[in-house]
Amino acid sequence: MKACATLSPPDETFAPGLNPGAQPVFQIGNRVVTVDDVLAAAVWRGELEPFLARHRAGVEAEHRAELLGLEPDPEAVDSWVNEFRYARDLVSAEECEQWLTARGLTADDLLGTARRQALTDATGVEVTVRVDPGSRVWFADVLLSDGFDELVRAWAWRLAWVIESGELEEGIPGGKLPTETREKIEAGFAKACVELRHDERLRRELAARRLSLLWVAGTEVVFPDESAAREALFCVGEDGMGLAAIGAEHGLPRSDREGFVGDQPGDWETWLVSAKPGDAFRPPVADAADPEGWSVFHLLRRREPTLDDPDVVERLTGEIQRRHFLELEARHVRWFPGMQPVAEVGL
Repeated sequence: MKACATLSPPDETFAPGLNPGAQPVFQIGNRVVTVDDVLAAAVWRGELEPFLARHRAGVEAEHRAELLGLEPDPEAVDSWVNEFRYARDLVSAEECEQWLTARGLTADDLLGTARRQALTDATGVEVTVRVDPGSRVWFADVLLSDGFDELVRAWAWRLAWVIESGELEEGIPGGKLPTETREKIEAGFAKACVELRHDERLRRELAARRLSLLWVAGTEVVFPDESAAREALFCVGEDGMGLAAIGAEHGLPRSDREGFVGDQPGDWETWLVSAKPGDAFRPPVADAADPEGWSVFHLLRRREPTLDDPDVVERLTGEIQRRHFLELEARHVRWFPGMQPVAEVGL
């Protein structure tokens, strides 16, 4: 099979007149999978309810605002749109319009979703209105959500497994998949995931990712100026004082931080890899001339990763599975222009 980078796009092209649900997402074998197919599969797996709940809240917030003559905060709307574009690297208006068009949406759909998000975040609404899961507003809220890529990839990976394994002798049938076929796909996919999780593979993955899976815990205190932060660093390093006690004495904001080193910001990760319990450091600030505050972090505990740690095993297993199914995706899935997920999602 050819690599993903050299696969030509499907022969079918985007049809501007289609309802968003009918828009093609990817082709696998001879089957074209649409937005409706992706959402139907998500319903069957029980993964669509969070999207529906968020949509309900947005519709209710919009309805309440209309009754009260309220408008969303323009800055909140602009912020949501900007974050949306930034996350998808849609720098120019033209790129954003092309991205929307590939999903059967318009700039008005994007603005509408942004307004509903801003109103929901501002009002904390109670859901009391009926919504139409087949409406354009529904499709806009789902297709523009952060989680839609996960639904797309979840179904693409399952169908790629079907092709690779040959479990369905008839291949992937067109039209609505019968319950028996869906159950067979889910059972086979789950079995394939389990089979990827064996000790030797986990040991190899742990050896490659050991530093990023170091577990650390400590206390962070924010000081009002650089001088106070440096004095705290001296007290911790030279006098052995606890940073939490220093912060409490001066009534300063404090937070506890723990987790894998690889999940920390880049400047933190570099220091934490070589730090030992008892060490303290001041993370760099973006603009030392006008910082929001001067943070100091005191490392209290550090734990080497082992296969006896369920959290470590879960993280390793997820990475092994993600890499495996991305390879199957590259061999068997042909994305329609603009529809390939950009998010690095798991199972």
